[in-house]
Amino acid sequence: MIKKAIFVLSALIAMAVNASAQQTGSWHYYPLYAGQPDKVEVADNGTVYYLSAGRLYSFDGEENRDFVNDFSGRKITYMKYNADADYLFVGCEQGDISLVYPDGHTARLSDIADANLRYEKTINAADFKGDDVIVATTFGLVRFDTKTMTVKESGVTGKNVKAVAHLGDRFIVSFDGAIRSIKAGALLSDLSNFTTLVENRDAIELARLGAAAIAVRLGTGIYTYSINGDVATEVRPYSAYTNVPAFINARPTPYYIVNKKELRRFKSDATDELAATLAAPLNSGTVTLGIADGLKDVWAGTADGMALYDLSAATPTVKTESFKPAGSIGVEKVGYIRSSRDGKRIYVGNLGNSNLPIADWGGTQKLFRLDSDGSIHNLSIANRSQPGFPTEDIDDPGILYVGQTSSGAAQIQKDGKVVKNLPGSWTYDVAIDPEGNLWTVRFGTGNNDGMYFLPNAKRKTLLTTTTNADWTTSNKALNSFRGRKDAQILFCRHSNMMVSYETGPNEPIMFYNTQGTYSNLADDKGENFVYINDQDGRSIWVAGTSCIAEDAKGQIWLATNAGVYVVTDPTNPSTTLRSVKVPRNDGTGYADYLLDGIRVYDIEVDANNNKWFATSSGVYQTNADGSQILQHFDKSNSPLPDNNITAVYADPLSNNIYVGTLYGLLRYSSMTAPAATDYSDVYAYPNPVKPDYTGWISIVNLMDNSLVKIADASGNVVYSGRSNGGMFTWDGCNASGSRVKSGVYYVFASHSDGTSGNGDVVAKILIMN
Repeated sequence: MIKKAIFVLSALIAMAVNASAQQTGSWHYYPLYAGQPDKVEVADNGTVYYLSAGRLYSFDGEENRDFVNDFSGRKITYMKYNADADYLFVGCEQGDISLVYPDGHTARLSDIADANLRYEKTINAADFKGDDVIVATTFGLVRFDTKTMTVKESGVTGKNVKAVAHLGDRFIVSFDGAIRSIKAGALLSDLSNFTTLVENRDAIELARLGAAAIAVRLGTGIYTYSINGDVATEVRPYSAYTNVPAFINARPTPYYIVNKKELRRFKSDATDELAATLAAPLNSGTVTLGIADGLKDVWAGTADGMALYDLSAATPTVKTESFKPAGSIGVEKVGYIRSSRDGKRIYVGNLGNSNLPIADWGGTQKLFRLDSDGSIHNLSIANRSQPGFPTEDIDDPGILYVGQTSSGAAQIQKDGKVVKNLPGSWTYDVAIDPEGNLWTVRFGTGNNDGMYFLPNAKRKTLLTTTTNADWTTSNKALNSFRGRKDAQILFCRHSNMMVSYETGPNEPIMFYNTQGTYSNLADDKGENFVYINDQDGRSIWVAGTSCIAEDAKGQIWLATNAGVYVVTDPTNPSTTLRSVKVPRNDGTGYADYLLDGIRVYDIEVDANNNKWFATSSGVYQTNADGSQILQHFDKSNSPLPDNNITAVYADPLSNNIYVGTLYGLLRYSSMTAPAATDYSDVYAYPNPVKPDYTGWISIVNLMDNSLVKIADASGNVVYSGRSNGGMFTWDGCNASGSRVKSGVYYVFASHSDGTSGNGDVVAKILIMN
């Protein structure tokens, strides 16, 4: 019988140190605010909606809302406010449509997404007349009644209709490089019903200006036309306004445009007038405006955030200071996830030039640091193009060495500024060995010159007296290892080896033995490999390795286009390559090669030595030796926005798995956590467990492979098992699968080494039914 303990309920609740921790098995999207918003729309009630890198957010004057879960992570390709019916029309990838209403609830129109078509299904545009919505798609037109949430007509023509406007008794559309019209009620699927209004006008946007006038945007220029039946008369020529961004949807004036430093207002006769002269920061050319009714409330979205202005007077007045979604990260195309040596800081950023489909071609640097206290810091350097991988200095965490993936120097960044360039060009990666020496891998100009070395003492004076002459070229990199695209350096923690690789299809992987004398290059031995034989005698092409990782046993895991392999002894890679196999367990004795035929972009090792793979087919978790696939996440069974996973990182201090995609960063709360050395800091979450909670109850900070027993107040064990690393999960049910009764439950833990926890009570959990 457990000795009865008397305590107040509030004390028990206070005991739950991390009750707000992320639920085990759940996903968290980091809000994405990646520069100037793509679109801003303002509802009649004043709520502003803004679209950033395919993600929708709103602000109602008090609260910011992220709609990512409402749309299951699907990328948004189009949005427009319907003032007639008071909702926001949202077009997602693959033809999914949602309507967002003033009270915040959403309704889905899945007819296009569910349709079995041989055409691509992208929403290009929409226009409204009450609840009647005409939608332009890459396969034709679809007409909806959003009051009954039904399709009124489907016009599948195979034509990529780029724009549409509902004008009087007809629809004005753009396809095949011309502006055309069709009468409302005519069969949308019959191309003979379309009349050409204007030839050679490949419009990407149409705007209804009144009962008989439209504006046409081609690229960045504007035409306006008056429409009389099937005759279009040009009113405003293209040359009048160039470099004009998207139309600004407003009421009662239908549309505005920004022309250089002017905000101009369209009139119903297809002419326009000056509405306001824009002052800084609204005249920079990198601003997206949203207007509801008049100029007293004008929302402006820039790279710095969303702000509300009053433009009704000569001098603009700021009504709401600039803000971004809380906890947002501005990295859309995640190229890497790296950490500091102690694991307390995580770096997330984009890559420039790359052989892998993770490249952010032409993108400027987007680099963010996530600290263990939950804070997020933007370390991006404005206008820094083609960024490479970052490495934190071991003496000063504020100093970052950041590679360069094109011609140009790698840089030292501190306090958000570039303080010095490193010598050379095309320097993809920078690394620091256990003795503090600095190494770079860069595209050399000849054979054997891809690795560069700077002694520890000179690294310490890099910002003051160190010169280019202090760098040494290592001549131990054989067979023309020259640090081409995506080249990275890994200093092994369990051996004296350094491994470096490049992703080019014919580029070797290098195993470099420092002999443990990192500062002495004379005794180093390096060997490059294009082929290595595996355990079955197969000659494996290891050139063009896409990623590597060292596990808890010191083994090197690597992936190529051909599969996943393990070098069990990195000091002797030529004889210790193992192709990873997954037994079929069907009685045949056969096995399949792990992730055979699947492109792997990143490999990570978690606290329990399990392996995580970022692939072209989602995220995979395997056991320690790769012989069993434990979990596989993709778009079909998780919130992942895409099956192309660009990066994965296992937090050594928690059970969090960070997942990079081409649509931002996610965090998964896994069932594996680091093991503790004793039971002094064990806690459970959520705690208390409320009646409506049906997820996992997690007990963390256990010793590795602990025997865990959960008992009621009478000492009856209701559930037991072994911890996964330092974590044990319980579903709140007994061994028979029935939910346990309300009450306090005691967690006992013990470890096989006998040094700690001989069945001690390490935590208490309050179950409330």
